[in-house]
Amino acid sequence: MALSLGADGLVYSDGVTMVHGCPPALRVRTAVGAGDALLGGLVWAQMQGKSTTEVACWGVATGAVYALADELPCDAQPAVRQMIERLTITQLKP
Repeated sequence: MALSLGADGLVYSDGVTMVHGCPPALRVRTAVGAGDALLGGLVWAQMQGKSTTEVACWGVATGAVYALADELPCDAQPAVRQMIERLTITQLKP
C-alpha cells in the first residue's frame, strides 16, 4: 500500500511493516509528475528486491528529485541516492 502525501512524503506498507518517508524542505519547481516519479521509484525498488524501508526511500527520493527540476536526469540514481540521505524515515508499524 502506498499513500502519497505530497510535500509530506509517503506512507508505505508491505502488509507487515509500515513506514513514513518524508523529504526535507525543498524549493519545488513543480509537483506535476512528481507522484508519477514517486511511483516509478517504488516499482523500481520493489523489482530490485529492496526492503520495505528502502522501497519507501526510493519512492520519496525519486519524487523529490523530480519536483526540484521538473525532470529526471538520464542517470537519476546518484541524485536519488543523495536525496535518500536527506530523508526522514519513521517506522509506524513493525
